[in-house]
Amino acid sequence: MTREIVEPGHEARLTPAEADQSQIGGAGMNNIFARVHIRLQDLRRDEQGQDLTEYALMLSLICLSLISGISGIATAVNHVFSNISSSLA
Repeated sequence: MTREIVEPGHEARLTPAEADQSQIGGAGMNNIFARVHIRLQDLRRDEQGQDLTEYALMLSLICLSLISGISGIATAVNHVFSNISSSLA
């Protein structure tokens, strides 16, 4: 069984073709687990989605701060209009 080095300094891992031929445990279930393990290793090393996640977190933080600020402004505006309506009545 040959191994493929993904990047210098990283450990060797099975290729998907080798995962299909692996005979540890049961042939069918082991292939599924080996493929999932390989995919999780690839996701752990991949950094392409990191920027998108950071932008989404920043956007959600900005939205939460705006919502909390707007509710405070809405209370103040409601108080002003209540004072105006009571002085007119």
